[in-house]
Amino acid sequence: MSFASSARSGLSYHEAKKKLSCSSNAAETRKSMFEELALLFVPHGSNQILLTPLGDQLFDLLTGKDLEELDGATAQRATALLIWAMCKVQINRPQSRGSPSPSKADWESCDVKPYAAAWAAANDLGGVIHLHEFIGAIRTLHQVSDYDHIVNAVRDARSKNVLMAKDSRWAKGGDAFNPAIYWRSHLSLANQLMDYGTVEQTLTTIPAAWEIVCAALQFQSGCDGSISDAIRSADWEDAEDYFFNVAGTVCPPFLASGKPSLTSFEGVSLADLSSYTAIELAPGPYRIAGGPELCELPFRQACFHPASPARLLRIDRKQKMPDGGVQIDLGLGRPIANFDLLFSVIGGGSERN
Repeated sequence: MSFASSARSGLSYHEAKKKLSCSSNAAETRKSMFEELALLFVPHGSNQILLTPLGDQLFDLLTGKDLEELDGATAQRATALLIWAMCKVQINRPQSRGSPSPSKADWESCDVKPYAAAWAAANDLGGVIHLHEFIGAIRTLHQVSDYDHIVNAVRDARSKNVLMAKDSRWAKGGDAFNPAIYWRSHLSLANQLMDYGTVEQTLTTIPAAWEIVCAALQFQSGCDGSISDAIRSADWEDAEDYFFNVAGTVCPPFLASGKPSLTSFEGVSLADLSSYTAIELAPGPYRIAGGPELCELPFRQACFHPASPARLLRIDRKQKMPDGGVQIDLGLGRPIANFDLLFSVIGGGSERN
C-alpha cells in the first residue's frame, strides 16, 4: 500500500523507499515482488513508480480498510485479485525475474506461466501435490509442450511409490531453494488456497477458495481453449506493454465468486447467478457479464437472480467478448411460486425483495 500511495502522490521511487520502515535492500525486494505480480513497475533507469491497472484496482479496493480486519467480501475480492495476478505471472518478462536471475536464454525460451502451471497440475493430480513432486518435476517445466509429460511422470511415480527428488535437494541452502517461501507461501497464497501437511509434505486444495483459481484458469483458457492456453505466456513488445497490457490488466469483477452454482429446484436444473451484476435491458429483462465459466451453461438454462424476485430467468443468448469474457442475455421464465423453497435450495444466498 505504501508504494501505491507514493505513486498516487507523485513521489519518486527513492522517496517512496525512505517512507518504509525497512532497509533499502528489503525495499528493493518488495518492489521486485510487486513487479513480479505486475501491480506496479519502475521503468529501467527511471525513478518513477507506475501503478498498473491491476495495481490501481487493488489499491482502490483496500484504501481506507483495516488490513488486519478485512470484511469477508473485501478479503475474498482481494484474494481473487492476487490469484488473477499470480495466474498471469510469466518467467519471460522484462524485469524482476527473481533471484537467482535466470540467464537470458532461459527466460526468453520459457513459455510457461509458473503459478498457473503448478495450479493446473494440482487440478490434474487430484488436488494434491507432494513437495518432492514439485521440486523434482513440476518446477522444472519450461515449455508448455512438456506439461502433459510432466503430469504423467508424477502419476507414474505415484503408482510406483517413487520419490522424484531427495531431501537433500531442498535442505537449507540446497539447490538455492527455500520451500517455506516458494512452495508453501506462494503456491498456497499463505495457506488460503491450499492446506500444507507438515508430516506428509503435501499441499491440498481448499475447495471454497480453489473455485477462484479454477475460474481464473478457465478465463485464461477461454470457452473453447485448453489448459495449454491458460498456462502459456503471452508476447509483449516492451516493459510498458507487458505491465499495462499483458500481466497487469484488471481482474474481472465476477472472478471472486468462482463458478455459478447449480442446484435442482422443482425438478429442473437451476443456476444461481446471485453473485453476478445484472443490468436491466430494454427491451428484454437482464444481461450478465462473466467469464468462460458461463460457457458451461446451456441455452434455455433456468437461472435465478435477485433482480428478478418474482420470476425465474432463462439464458436466451451467449456471446464471447474481445477481452475473453462471456456475456449472456436472460429472458423471463416461469413465476416463482414457492420462494421459501427456492431460498432454501440456493443456500440462503439471496433475500426476497
